[in-house]
Amino acid sequence: MKWAAANGIVSGLGEGKFGPRDDVTREQLATILNNYANFAKMNLSAAGEYPNFTDEKDIASYAKAAVERLSKAGIVGGKPGNNFDPRGNATRAEVASMLTRLTTAK
Repeated sequence: MKWAAANGIVSGLGEGKFGPRDDVTREQLATILNNYANFAKMNLSAAGEYPNFTDEKDIASYAKAAVERLSKAGIVGGKPGNNFDPRGNATRAEVASMLTRLTTAK
């Protein structure tokens, strides 16, 4: 966690506090993956259009650019009904899928 914080990948909960045992939301995961992609200087080419999720207004302002970038690159996707579910917990399967897509992104 120290390495990730030192390299701008995670920023914690404020006041130097982290929640290492806390669940990670989908918008938090998108932000973390986007921050890592920036750190690693990954070129995430847009593979598609941004889907304008039906719950777009619920995506936190800090996560909007990350969700849009990773969505266009095909790394994150929505749920049924074109929802992103930004504050829903990221499941193990979602994390694994997003990591696989990120590491194989061209």
